[in-house]
Amino acid sequence: MFQENFGADVDNKPQLSLSQPSKKKIKPHLPAESVGKRYVERFWHPFGAIVAPNQAQGVKPAWRTIDYYLQPSQLWNLHQDKSKLVGLRFNDTTRYATIDLDLEGDYHNIESINRIKAALENIGIVDIIILQSSFSGGYHLILTFTSPLPTFTLACALEITLRNAGFILRQGHLEIFPNTKPYSAKQITNYKAIRCPIQPGSGSFLLNDDLQPISDSVSIFLDHCDRAASRQDLAKLKRVANKAKKQISRERYRKQESADVVQWRANWEEIITTGWTGKGQTNTLLQIFVGYGIVFLDLESDKLVEFCLTTAINAPGYSQYCRHQHEIEARVRHWVESTIRNKWYSAYISYPERFLGTFANTFAEAIAGIKSIDKPKYKVNLSKLILILKNIILIIH
Repeated sequence: MFQENFGADVDNKPQLSLSQPSKKKIKPHLPAESVGKRYVERFWHPFGAIVAPNQAQGVKPAWRTIDYYLQPSQLWNLHQDKSKLVGLRFNDTTRYATIDLDLEGDYHNIESINRIKAALENIGIVDIIILQSSFSGGYHLILTFTSPLPTFTLACALEITLRNAGFILRQGHLEIFPNTKPYSAKQITNYKAIRCPIQPGSGSFLLNDDLQPISDSVSIFLDHCDRAASRQDLAKLKRVANKAKKQISRERYRKQESADVVQWRANWEEIITTGWTGKGQTNTLLQIFVGYGIVFLDLESDKLVEFCLTTAINAPGYSQYCRHQHEIEARVRHWVESTIRNKWYSAYISYPERFLGTFANTFAEAIAGIKSIDKPKYKVNLSKLILILKNIILIIH
């Protein structure tokens, strides 16, 4: 399994020649053999293939990327050449996927494979093909489909499904191909490459459910692929995949916005610790107290009222400038009820860690006697809240 020796020096360097085909369409040149034609119908992508000499057992392959258009016939010739190893990346759509379990990894056992099977069956993948990937003894779980599926969407479905089943995706233990590759506006990013299945002389064998070798025949392997593909519930898989894609996209968006959230929280905490600096600021400050309690502390109802009331009374300038001390609890309850009714704020899904040594280790939490917040978080409309925050700062200053 090539990922053992194929690292950042290949995947991360600029792949200038791995761009998608030009407008002039190249007609693929197919293998002459019928079994070769069957093979490249499912396992072929012309760009960014990897090759390595097939060396002695126990020696890690020295993979390199080829930067030319790989014809289907060329792929089949490489596949059949016992002196070479070949691997492929993925196009925009794919009819297969691979789950890679390395020999020394946490999941290289029949119990883990059965757990993976059960998780995949829940999303419509009811049949898989198990291979020994190479002489190293790792496992490749091959998933096949009757028609092409969007590659990235499928990758999202596999990642979310395995994560939800308690698996940790990491190199050397469990990887999925295609992977949920990152998006870059500056250059084309490529899916990771994975060695082609059932190459002669590579140590790749078809295994039964007890993980015993049963064949190294390409024809028999392709028969298993076709049978498994015909059993998959593609309608169910597509529904799950579309939801998984949205989840992956939300997670990546939150990572991108985290810097803004840090600044947003810091600005609010600065205002809270500054408190009243003059008359006529009660409504402005109470709105911030309520927003902070909802967004960053995930407080609700009476807990939110208690937090805002305690924060207001203990804030600097309260006794000097606040003209609503006689009705402060009523004011707080009004702001809490209005905020919840109008849905001005919602709990942030994963607020960033606070700056160490600032805000008295979070003044607002400390004065409210809050130790930790363990409830699940939900997404917030960040751009809208930043606009509100800017208007509040303008009012105060």
